[in-house]
Amino acid sequence: MAFAALAAATPGFARVVFGRPEALVGVVSPIAIGAFNRVMGVRLTEAEAETAIQTVKAAHARAGVPGSWWLDPGSTPVGLAAALERHGYRHEGAVPAMAIRLDALPPLELPNGATLAWVRGRDEMRAAQRMVGRGFGMPGPFADEMADRLAGLGEALDGPARVVLARLNDVPVASALAVTTGDVAGIYSVVTLPEARSRGFGRAVTLAVLHDAQRRGARMGVLEATDMGVPVYKGIGFRQVGDFQLFAG
Repeated sequence: MAFAALAAATPGFARVVFGRPEALVGVVSPIAIGAFNRVMGVRLTEAEAETAIQTVKAAHARAGVPGSWWLDPGSTPVGLAAALERHGYRHEGAVPAMAIRLDALPPLELPNGATLAWVRGRDEMRAAQRMVGRGFGMPGPFADEMADRLAGLGEALDGPARVVLARLNDVPVASALAVTTGDVAGIYSVVTLPEARSRGFGRAVTLAVLHDAQRRGARMGVLEATDMGVPVYKGIGFRQVGDFQLFAG
C-alpha cells in the first residue's frame, strides 16, 4: 500500500503492529494531524475488531497524536463502523477514492510562465512542504511541523517518494507527491496556492508525478480526492472507484 511505503520512507513514522500483517495497515507519526496517523486496508475478523481498535488507539495516545480510520468498501467486519463510534471515533463523511491506468495519460502541458522541478535536498523539501501546508490552510505550527518531518524525503530522490514543485515567475505555487510501490503510484498532497488556482497548475503537477511514476514502473495511479480536486482528476482520466468512510478520533 502506497501510504505504508510513504510512512516507511519518512523518518519518525512507524507502523502499528497488530496480529496478522494483512489485518490492517496502521501508521503512527509525530505529526498531530489525523490524516498522517491513519488505519487503512482493514480486513479484521469479528473476533479481532475490539482488540485492534484498542491497540491502534493506544499507539496514537502514546504518541500524543489524533488517529483516523479510512474504511474502504471491503473493510471487515460488518459492524466495524459502529465499534469505532463506541470507542469515541466520529464519522466525518466520505472521501472519494479514484484510480487511473497509466498507459493512456494525456500529455503534460504547463500553464503560461510556469516551470516544474523535482524537489531535492532537505532545505528544498522543507520549503516545499511549508508551501503545501499553506495551500491546505494549515495553521503555521502544523505546517512547520509537517515540513520538518517530511524534509528528509528530499535526500532520497531515487526512493519511493518523489515531490514536484511548480513555480510561476520563480515563485512556488503548486506541488504534488507520488509514492511508487510495485506497480501502483499513490498520489498525495496535491495543492495549489489560492492565488494561482483555476490556471491548470493542479493538473500539471498531478500529471508530472503520474508520468514519472509510469517511467518508474507503475501501471496504476490512485488517490483520495477533495471536492475541489475531483473535477481536475476526472479531466485527467481518473475514475471514482469507491469511497473511504473516514472516522476520526
